[in-house]
Amino acid sequence: MDERFIKYSKISLALQIITILALLLLSWMVLLTYFKSVEARQVCVDREYQNLKAVICQDLNLR
Repeated sequence: MDERFIKYSKISLALQIITILALLLLSWMVLLTYFKSVEARQVCVDREYQNLKAVICQDLNLR
């Protein structure tokens, strides 16, 4: 009985460790995806700002 209990507790511990590692990997991927989307959004905002600035400068030069 004791040997079987030790075997199952080792298997259980291994499964818990694998589950924790999988969750850590998943959360790392989610964070990485989030920060990449924020960075892409910032590039779009910067591009729009530069376009708006160019239009305003062109408008001021026409006056």
